[in-house]
Amino acid sequence: MKLIIKIILLFFLIIALFTGIRIFPGDLDFNIVLDQWLDQFQERETETSNQQEDIDDNKSAISRVEIHKGLLAVRLTKDIMDRSGIQTSSLQVVTHLNEARATGSVIDFKPLLRRQAEYQKAESELTMAEENLHASVAVYERLRVLHKERANVSLQQVENARLRMAEDRARTVAARQNVQNIRSETLQEWGNELTTWALGSESVDKNESSYFDRLLEKQEVLILVTLAPDLVISEDTSFIYVNTRPDRSTARKAYLISPAAYTNPIVQGVTYYFRTAAENMRIGMRLTAWVVLSDEVETGIDVPLSSVIWYGGQPWVYVQVDDDLYSRRPVSEYRETDYGWFIKDVFSQDEKIVIRGGQLLLSEELRWQIPDEDDD
Repeated sequence: MKLIIKIILLFFLIIALFTGIRIFPGDLDFNIVLDQWLDQFQERETETSNQQEDIDDNKSAISRVEIHKGLLAVRLTKDIMDRSGIQTSSLQVVTHLNEARATGSVIDFKPLLRRQAEYQKAESELTMAEENLHASVAVYERLRVLHKERANVSLQQVENARLRMAEDRARTVAARQNVQNIRSETLQEWGNELTTWALGSESVDKNESSYFDRLLEKQEVLILVTLAPDLVISEDTSFIYVNTRPDRSTARKAYLISPAAYTNPIVQGVTYYFRTAAENMRIGMRLTAWVVLSDEVETGIDVPLSSVIWYGGQPWVYVQVDDDLYSRRPVSEYRETDYGWFIKDVFSQDEKIVIRGGQLLLSEELRWQIPDEDDD
């Protein structure tokens, strides 16, 4: 190409010489001028070609983006789909119990045992103080009567007995208050049910007492379950399902004890105490819990996590609306499952969603929105 251009320029130069036209000032070398012209020509050609390629690319990107039922959609050919590795899958309608997933952990209840030991010691001290008070009251009353009957009992003896009785009464009050304080503190830390199990009560049921024995004998473990901040366990809930793995099919039952006084410092939410079989459970283990919120059976679609893309702080899923057209649909409400997300009222059974390559579709969709850096 360069040689052809040189020949053409040489031809015009010869014509100019014959016609007496002076092209170059002074003694400027012809080859230098010719090369300069050629370089300028090639630069203009290259710039024009690049500009045309940018225009074609922008037109191509814009032409792939459409509006489908009020939402942006991307149109891609089958060749582009195959090269990009984008895959789709048909949706299947499934049913789920109205369950919520929560987190839990196996906790150490030795602090509760220490409270139990403190309480038992305090009760022993109270019993001793009450017995001493009972004896000192009897001595005081006997000496008071004898002194009144003018027996061989001095007023000083009566006064000493009264002081001893007052001291024993004060010790009894203090011991009784100590017992009450320990119970109150335990109640604040562990709740009514566990406090009753550990410290006892006149109304404690034999079955409840056996529950605490099962914890002591390591037949069962104590777990703390934390629900999401906007969820609470219904009044008729007596058990949930827990597992050391996020596998609902192999989860075991955990039985409700009571609400917990403290929340989880890491995962904020409403907390509850449960008990479950100790098999393969160790203190400190993290658990996944499934809490039934109602008896209602919900119908919807299970969407794999690979289908979900995030844009603008919101989850989206691409749906195949035509042979080569893919629309981005928002997801406002969902619930996590073992499969991915359970979604209601967003997709229909006969639709196909993109299970691989959704991020590529989003990049293609947004490509036309990125302005050219050379545009003024």
